[in-house]
Amino acid sequence: MRQFHRFPLPVLLALAVAACGGPAKRPAPLPPALATPVVAAPLIIAPAAAPRAVDLPRQTMELMDIPGADAALAAFRKSCASLQKREDRSGLTQAGDWSAACTAAAKTTDAAAFFRLHFTALAIGAEAGKGFTTGYFEPEIAGSRVSAAGFPAPFYRRPADLIEADLGEFAADLKGRKLRGRIAGQRLVPYFDRAAIAAGALVGRGLELAWAADPFEAFFLEIQGSGRLRLPDGSIMRIGYDSQNGHGYVAIGRVLIDRGLLPKGGANMDAILGWLRANPAEA
Repeated sequence: MRQFHRFPLPVLLALAVAACGGPAKRPAPLPPALATPVVAAPLIIAPAAAPRAVDLPRQTMELMDIPGADAALAAFRKSCASLQKREDRSGLTQAGDWSAACTAAAKTTDAAAFFRLHFTALAIGAEAGKGFTTGYFEPEIAGSRVSAAGFPAPFYRRPADLIEADLGEFAADLKGRKLRGRIAGQRLVPYFDRAAIAAGALVGRGLELAWAADPFEAFFLEIQGSGRLRLPDGSIMRIGYDSQNGHGYVAIGRVLIDRGLLPKGGANMDAILGWLRANPAEA
């Protein structure tokens, strides 16, 4: 199972080649907390890693019906190049395990039969039917490649002065931890936070990739990590996560609940968007 992680407030990288037209313009004032999407979530040091799938009880199951087998096979074919190179963090497979299946996938015409022959279904976990997965989707919002009326919220590419340091290269006990910042004189200092970016810290540097029509929807696209911009001519521009500013992430839903502005269990995306739009000054 592939896991996807959401990193809020990202610097965005155009996945499709797209130049931003027009000179850089100072964005219209937006609510400071949500305004300019830039550098994303904080460096969060995770607690001890959960057990790998290979370390958990597992039971072989029979593959019966395979809905969407043709689409799954098409996706598998595209994944083969990376599957045969990457480390499987679950511990269930090694890179070489995929060779026979990838060779067969290029020739097979019966998707369901292919998966039954080359794959084994496993139920993983101590208690049958219980587990935890993460989900991911690409939101689609209205946007523009150029600065224009009705598109106030810019998406920025990664600034050249955003420095990322792997602390594990300096001390073994810091392995896996990273630090992000910028050089000021001879010091590494924290990078601009969201308030500074909203106030124009990155304006005039030609970093704008595109502009969103709705700053609140842009905010959620950043949290998700990537998305699609529906341009005025109906075409789609895809943008995706590139980096973050290193500042701590604060979940806006938790803040709204703690302040009594949304009920417990009621801080879903629609509810949060509704509150932000109804209370722009407080947002």
